[in-house]
Amino acid sequence: EFYKALYDCCTPPGASNSYMGEGVDAFKSGQVAMHMNFAFTWPGLQKDENVGGDKIGYFVNPKGPDGDQFAQLGGQGISVVSYSDKQESALKYIKWFANKDVQAKWWSLGGYSCLNSVVKDPKFPSSQPYAQA
Repeated sequence: EFYKALYDCCTPPGASNSYMGEGVDAFKSGQVAMHMNFAFTWPGLQKDENVGGDKIGYFVNPKGPDGDQFAQLGGQGISVVSYSDKQESALKYIKWFANKDVQAKWWSLGGYSCLNSVVKDPKFPSSQPYAQA
């Protein structure tokens, strides 16, 4: 109910579907004061000279009526296709990409890692302005 009421009251004028790009554009143009989107948008918003830097903040989703709190993390899964003749190469890539050092670098470059060794590192909360969100 909370999110529906928020949507009903605060959707930017002319919004057709509140898809990712439309929401980012509304936020960057000042039509809305806050914007909910996937983590992959944060590095670009942070670097934007009009809305980023010390002009932007990040926060976790509010708790629901039962006190539960969830995060949103979208993305595309990586898998090995059963009928591919390149299964060995695909698996090799997945193992490389899931490596602790690669995931740490991925995070530092603006990707979002969910690898425990990255997100539970004591330096993680201060590693990016949006790390605690």
